[in-house]
Formats: sequence, C-alpha cells, structure tokens
Amino acid sequence: MSSVVDELAEPQIHEVKISDFYGGDVFFAQEEPIFQQPIALLLFANRSGSNLLAEHLLASGRFSGLQETLNYENVEDVSRRHGVKSFPQYVRAIAAHNMRHGIFGTKCSLGQLAMLLRWNILSMFSGAKIINIERRDVVSQAVSMSIASQTESWSSDVPPTGDPVYRFDEIEKYFTHFTGDVIKRRILIDLLEIDARTFEYDEVVSKPFEVVSECCGLFGVPVPEGVPERTRLKKQGGALNQEYSARFRQDLRRRLLHRT
Repeated sequence: MSSVVDELAEPQIHEVKISDFYGGDVFFAQEEPIFQQPIALLLFANRSGSNLLAEHLLASGRFSGLQETLNYENVEDVSRRHGVKSFPQYVRAIAAHNMRHGIFGTKCSLGQLAMLLRWNILSMFSGAKIINIERRDVVSQAVSMSIASQTESWSSDVPPTGDPVYRFDEIEKYFTHFTGDVIKRRILIDLLEIDARTFEYDEVVSKPFEVVSECCGLFGVPVPEGVPERTRLKKQGGALNQEYSARFRQDLRRRLLHRT
C-alpha cells in the first residue's frame, strides 16, 4: 500500500488527462478568491454510497453540483462544447452555474483532491470543507465493486448487462484498495486540517435527515424540514452480494489460517 505522500505526489489518470487537454493551463494563480463561499468536497471511493448522499444533499435545497465534475471525460466534454480553455475557467463556469441553487460541491476521489491542491483550485473559493463517506463493511464494498464492474450497473437505475460470477482475486484486489483508501483519506484530512465530517454508508441509508442536518451545520446553512421519503437511487446489494461476501470471508480465512 502506497503512503499518502506517494498518493499526493503521483498524478492519477484524471490529473494527467486534464493537464494534457488544457496544455498545462491548470493552475489558479490569483491571490484573491473568486467566490465568497466555501466549496463542498464529497470525498469518496467507489461503491461507498456517495451518489445516495449527494441525492439527499441536493434534495435539501442547500447544496448544488455534487457530480463527478472532476472526471476527465466530463471536463473534456463540457470544455469542448463551451469553448473553455483552462481548468480554472472550467471550475469557475461550473461553480457559477450551480451556485445559484446552494453551496457548490463536487465529488472528489483522493487523487482528485490531490489534483485540486496541486493546482491551487481551492483558493478560488473562500475555503473548503470535506464531507467524507466511508463504508464500514469493506468486504461488501469490494463485492459490490466486483459485481458492478462485471454488470456495468453502477447504480440502481441502470439495468445490469449480464450475470456476474464470483471472482476471489478481483474482490481481494478491491478489498485491499478500499481499506488503504480509507486510511489515506483519514490521514490526509488530519494533515490538511480542513473542516470535515465523516459518515458511514449505513448512516446515510438509515438516518438521512441526521446526516443532511450535520452537513448543513458544517456549512452554516439552515437545516431543511425533512428529506424525501423516497429517493431515485436504492440500495443495490441483495442475496447475491451476501453470498459472495460470505464466500470471500470464508476463502480469505482459509488462505490466512492455512498459509505455510
């Protein structure tokens, strides 16, 4: 597992692709912020429930954006359609468009947060605050990732393209990645000393109003009267996920306990 320093120092695919697309014009060089409002960074890993949390936050009417704004495919698509020539210009346009509807935020992986720090993008705002979502049951998260990658059903509103199979090596790879990612995110939040709140996936599912209320408190905006009883996104995991999780735990225990 690489260290946090390694993670920050080594540009990930989105950083590389975006920098190449703009010919290196990615650094925000102004001394004064453009927006007198903090940016909300929804720090996440795949299959952690970030889309469900984003849906609740957007439904509150207090937040805006919270999409995968930093994925290079989206950056390139929007920039080509609107003639955007630099990454700061892209962030400025996206934030200004969304900010009319509440605190602007974006989903953000660990590597993408490093990218924003390296390019001084957070200085475009009056500050930055992190909403960090984790999943306590990392085995289930890894199983969910394996199934989603096979079926291409990344959310409950996307039908699967086929039937998944149990793949121990693949689940173990995701399990190792997700456990390391949680640790590195916690360390980075502590090092940066950025105001942050960390929520667990099951909290978002079972206590969405409490989670949304705490996020509103973090940003100093009024708490909504409630949250919608129904959401567009539903929990995807079912009997197959449980079967694969139990099987993986059993296989992993067997390998650990009988290794010579």
